[in-house]
Amino acid sequence: MDGTAESLVRFAAETAGCTSAGLALNRQGALQLAAVTDPRLEPIYRFKFATGEGPLVTAFTYDTIVRVRDVGTDPRWPIWSERIAATGVRSVLQAPLRVGGRIVGVLGFYSSEPDAFSAEVEAIAADAEVLEVVRLLVDQRPAAARSAVKG
Repeated sequence: MDGTAESLVRFAAETAGCTSAGLALNRQGALQLAAVTDPRLEPIYRFKFATGEGPLVTAFTYDTIVRVRDVGTDPRWPIWSERIAATGVRSVLQAPLRVGGRIVGVLGFYSSEPDAFSAEVEAIAADAEVLEVVRLLVDQRPAAARSAVKG
């Protein structure tokens, strides 16, 4: 995985004080995993991309922050909840990332504690440093993909 993306998710996890973090980027119209801090999350990302089920897809599709306070009690995505609970994750926050007014990806935060995410964690996803790193990741893509992001 890309070293810049890996640095971003490590920074996000450390800054938010969460168990792990992940980044999915929109690459040529499809969400793709860019990096995770915990490899146990990789199959969860593949499941989300294949089925369209889970808070990441909702955050991306509706351009909204999605918070799952407790995967054990949240009824919205039962199969996803069961799979992610098996990794020890109890709460999730998915934040869409925008560059140039367009959603270019989703930054995910994961915690082994229920109801772990506050408004402060939401602010981290909108932090100028985080968005600048995402912009750099987008700019590393081929010119055709960049023009699609820029609109």
